[in-house]
Amino acid sequence: ISPWLGGIPTCHGSGGMAGHYAFGGRTGGSVIIYGLIFVALGLLFGSGFDHVVRAFPLPILGVLLLFEALSLVWLIRDTADSRLDFPIAALVGLMAVGLPYGYLVGMVVGTILVWLGARVNLVNIDKH
Repeated sequence: ISPWLGGIPTCHGSGGMAGHYAFGGRTGGSVIIYGLIFVALGLLFGSGFDHVVRAFPLPILGVLLLFEALSLVWLIRDTADSRLDFPIAALVGLMAVGLPYGYLVGMVVGTILVWLGARVNLVNIDKH
């Protein structure tokens, strides 16, 4: 429903399809070949396939996922109404990532803002 309302595709398949497209897959055959590779690896390595998957270098996986994410962002570039939309979306994403620490960050930021507000009011009182 999200894409029909102007949102970003968010199902698990959207990232996979963006990844296929970003790395050259343009037809349904690329997905079939990808699946056949996994079936062949599963048949060849059997129960040891999980060791093969764990041996895949995580930095390379991170770069692959970064390019997939960038290809998804590239797809929605023309849907933004203003230049302010992207920083707001990035801020919301950062807030979601840091959600477990949100209470602590909110308390610290709130305390600092109250302290700065009190300090500004004292400075303004002294000037008058």
